[in-house]
Amino acid sequence: MVNTDTFTHTVALMALPRRQRATDPPTLLTAHFPQRTLSGTLSALIGVASLQAAEQLPTSLAQFVNTLLVSSVAVLVAVAYVVFTTRQPDPLSAGRAVLAALFASAAGAAWLPLWALALLGAICGLSVTVGHYAVSEVWRLDDRSGVLSSVALPTLAGSLAIGLFASHPQVVGLFTAPAAPQAVGQFWVQWAGI
Repeated sequence: MVNTDTFTHTVALMALPRRQRATDPPTLLTAHFPQRTLSGTLSALIGVASLQAAEQLPTSLAQFVNTLLVSSVAVLVAVAYVVFTTRQPDPLSAGRAVLAALFASAAGAAWLPLWALALLGAICGLSVTVGHYAVSEVWRLDDRSGVLSSVALPTLAGSLAIGLFASHPQVVGLFTAPAAPQAVGQFWVQWAGI
């Protein structure tokens, strides 16, 4: 589920008037204290691991390992994009990629196949870099905190990934078993949740 504060912030951003186009070249968000970015990211990973430990052991272990896989791919894609465009690594983009992956995989990464996890990680990595550019420069929204690109877009992608690609005896995605009524129902449940 999406937090009501996040939803309210997203609606407020969309309703606000657009800002004027900047004459300066677009930039990434900057991390003034990279060690805080690293410690916050590690705290979030520890928090997710402790929350998932309360579930049944096989499911919680699969969820945590798959969350780490999505996070790893997201960081690799985000850092590769940032190094390609700016010629220097950016710790904030890596930290935001991990947080985006945590939001995306919270919907149920334990039920996704390996290739879908890698695709979800790539979407998260691109969301915090290219998505931030689209939100701030194309849509001209004043989203300095990165809520749309780091939370909203990855959460939508993670929820849709479950409805489309889930491959588990209890949860079946639409592309995994297109004729199964359970798959169609799961897709509509995920879509209604969005």
